[in-house]
Amino acid sequence: LGLRREGEQAFGHSFLSFTWEPSRVLPLLYTWLRRNGVEIVKKKVESFSELECELVVNCSGLGAWGLVPDQNMVPVSGHVLRVEAPWVGSVMGDSREESWAYIIPNRDSLVLGSVDTEGNWDTNVKEGDKDTIRRRCDKLWP
Repeated sequence: LGLRREGEQAFGHSFLSFTWEPSRVLPLLYTWLRRNGVEIVKKKVESFSELECELVVNCSGLGAWGLVPDQNMVPVSGHVLRVEAPWVGSVMGDSREESWAYIIPNRDSLVLGSVDTEGNWDTNVKEGDKDTIRRRCDKLWP
C-alpha cells in the first residue's frame, strides 16, 4: 500500500460494493416513481407540520438548521477532483485525519477526495486544495 511508512504496519479492507452516481440514478428513479403513481412535489417548507402526506424525503441539507431546528448543524465544505483513470477499479481510502483521502471509481471518471473544512460556509475552492487532494491520493495509488 502506498500509505505505509517505513516501519509502519499496513492494513486495509476489501469488499464488493457499488457506487451510487446521483446524476445517473436519480433520473431513472424519478421516472420509475412517476410511472408507479408517485407524485413528486418540490417546495419550500418552513415546518414539517405544514405537510399532509405519508412520506417526506428530506433533502434539506443545511436547510435543516432552521427547519428542524437543529442549531448543532454545521457546514462541512468539501471538494473533490474527477480524473480519467479507467484502469482503476477499486475503492481505496485512508481514514487517518492527517492524510485523509479516498479514490472511488465511477462509470466515466475516478473521484479523488477530499478536502473537508468543518464550519466553512464558503463554497469557493481554497488555494492549494487541488494539490492537497492529489498529494494524498498519490500516496494511496502512486
